[in-house]
Amino acid sequence: MVICFFLFLFGNSKFRRVVIGYIRVNKMKKELVKLEEENERLKQQLNIVKEDPSYIEEIARKELGLLKPGEIEYRFIKKEGKKRKKK
Repeated sequence: MVICFFLFLFGNSKFRRVVIGYIRVNKMKKELVKLEEENERLKQQLNIVKEDPSYIEEIARKELGLLKPGEIEYRFIKKEGKKRKKK
């Protein structure tokens, strides 16, 4: 009886389409939540850019490595430690 029930459910193409559609809807809802969160984060960042002109300068310095005229950038190179040989 149980086997017949499962064969009816999963053998029925309309039922399979409904299940697949339900799974797709759930995935899309999760993706929508992620996109809404990213959209909110981007709106906040846009507001910061509009309100604080120094923020643009900070981002340009940090991400693009830009300097003001006459500034000198110092970079410190880390030396790699000596690797021990396994005995």
